[in-house]
Amino acid sequence: MKMTIGKGYAVPVPGEHLQCDFHLRWYLLHHAVLNPKKPEKMRIVLDCAAKHKGQSLNDMLYQGLEATANLVSILLRFRKERVVVTADRRDVYASEGAKT
Repeated sequence: MKMTIGKGYAVPVPGEHLQCDFHLRWYLLHHAVLNPKKPEKMRIVLDCAAKHKGQSLNDMLYQGLEATANLVSILLRFRKERVVVTADRRDVYASEGAKT
């Protein structure tokens, strides 16, 4: 968590905010996942599907259009050109940082 907070991906909630009666707030449940092959590295997993009073954060998000492309079309496009470019999206969701 220190690294996550240090990078600005999360911020601690001040004690006075826990006592306020905000009507729009959501606290993400999180837990650690350990890989036996990498015991020194812990991965934080956020549970946006956890429900409170019948609703989850996932339920509140805009669904939008289907973002996943057809797998067959992706594989066919790999044959179309001579060069393929890939990217690592490991921190894509956390890279925006916490909004304070």
